[in-house]
Amino acid sequence: MPINNSQPYGGPHNIYMGNGDSMSISHTSNLPLSLGSSTFTLQNVFHIPSICKNLLSVARFTKDNHVFFLFALDFYQIYCLCTGCLLFQGLYKDGLYPLNLSSVSTSPQALASVHSSIWHNRLGHPSSNVFAYLGPTINSKLSFPSFFLSRLCT
Repeated sequence: MPINNSQPYGGPHNIYMGNGDSMSISHTSNLPLSLGSSTFTLQNVFHIPSICKNLLSVARFTKDNHVFFLFALDFYQIYCLCTGCLLFQGLYKDGLYPLNLSSVSTSPQALASVHSSIWHNRLGHPSSNVFAYLGPTINSKLSFPSFFLSRLCT
């Protein structure tokens, strides 16, 4: 991921890998991150020339963006901490929960998550009883998790 508007890092810290290797930080920056229709900010991103994968601190991401993650066996979801709205979801792959930035705009998971919260708002914040009345056809097209349905407006 290219870093724009980066500043040289002059701090005393290095990044330490699980095997004890130390890697130098060359630059730092703040980055906007678009996932589906949601935009997040990554604060204090470190550029480490010798590392070959982008890594994300979930703890830092949740704090900086006021969100929480739900991790399941084959997918993950990002929710707004204030409203409980689903902001993005992605798939588990090869032992990781990747944020696939190259295909985010065409991801069906991202589109489904956007439509769920939009339709909840467009339908006047319906309760779970209204969704039950609408039947399985609409419920299967909207990706509200069961715990969120129990928290919908009454």
